[in-house]
Amino acid sequence: MVGAATLTSGVATAQSQSKNEPKTGLRLDQLQLASPESMFFRAEGPHTPLIGVEFAAAATFEYSKGSLRQYGIDVDGNREKIANLVEHALIARIGASITPLHWLAFDLSVPFALFETGDITYRGKGFDATPPSYGGIRINDIGSAPGIGDIRLGVHFRPIDTQKFGLIIGARAWAPIGSTSSYMSEHAPRADLDLGVAGELPRLLYGCTLNVSPAIVAAIANRSREDRFNASCALHIKVGDKITLGLEPTFQMVRVNDRVPTAGTKPAVAETGFDFIVEPLAAFRLKLGGFRLGAAVGPAFGGSPGAADIRAMLTAGYVGLGKPPKEKPLPPADRDLDKIPDKEDACPDEAGPPSKDPTKNGCPAKDRDGDGIRDDEDFCPPGCRPLVEYSLTRNFRGDWRLWHTLGLFDCPPVNIALAALHARPH
Repeated sequence: MVGAATLTSGVATAQSQSKNEPKTGLRLDQLQLASPESMFFRAEGPHTPLIGVEFAAAATFEYSKGSLRQYGIDVDGNREKIANLVEHALIARIGASITPLHWLAFDLSVPFALFETGDITYRGKGFDATPPSYGGIRINDIGSAPGIGDIRLGVHFRPIDTQKFGLIIGARAWAPIGSTSSYMSEHAPRADLDLGVAGELPRLLYGCTLNVSPAIVAAIANRSREDRFNASCALHIKVGDKITLGLEPTFQMVRVNDRVPTAGTKPAVAETGFDFIVEPLAAFRLKLGGFRLGAAVGPAFGGSPGAADIRAMLTAGYVGLGKPPKEKPLPPADRDLDKIPDKEDACPDEAGPPSKDPTKNGCPAKDRDGDGIRDDEDFCPPGCRPLVEYSLTRNFRGDWRLWHTLGLFDCPPVNIALAALHARPH
């Protein structure tokens, strides 16, 4: 039956509940919401690595129709609906998260049942007023709101954290403090192990998260006998910079160990079965700076509690982002790669050593005679040595006019002095 939970009702005379069986409850909000910073309703979303602490807060309101119904089998073996335990329900969820490091996030969420209605009308042949059971849980009456649900605490790591692809590993635990009369708590500890991927492409947002809740966690506390597997995925198309539209399907399977009452005085029969929920949601998201708005609607298929004929969700939140990583400043322009900025380089297109003389800073050192000594430090640059040697050979005795003509005065004074010294008569 679409959108209805199959709860077992006794036929003829049902067996009474054992006094040693622990008091438990039933939870309507079977499907877990994503962390408040996620762009999706149930799957963890893409993340942009930032510097600094990030935080998020969100409020989600969920309306469901036909989320918990009772079916019975009469003495003739006919299956009939005999009660709408929760026909209409309005649940609010308040959540917050903090991301102290871009790869580590903590989240907290608390659900509240704001409104619930239902009716119990036993009809058909052979039904008595014995409350139905599900997974060994005795169902007593129609839902009674308001009521608080189980507090959820989560931690998630992102060993791979890029905008295009992120790997998410984490866990979430339930604190069983919720109300059983409003079907918001199983009164049993529960923990989920999470594994997911998510990313953002130029035109798409995607994400898929797997949740596994092994019964061993609850079995330690002797409170529950259920294993759960949940897969929530999302694919959104960007419509401009602020709006995304997409599909967010969810699948959950629960293994249930139940005791089925029998007719007469025979003891209840222990049976193991599987219940599931398949819920495809059409979703809309709007992002205005740090503010996020979203809406989703869709049916559910399956026989697990919480599988509604129709579900509609509305969420509003705020995400305070950290600062983007600081870009390293570009080094000053240096076309000739001589480590002297172009604005200080007298020869920006020719590599050269630094110099205190601004007109020569960064200019290549000239060594015209190839002796390894720069011309401005060479006492005998090209042109001076030949002149000095020539003057010594010709024995010009202090003919300063001839020296001037030959250019000896362009040579360093030491060379001129040497030339004059060697030119004196001996």
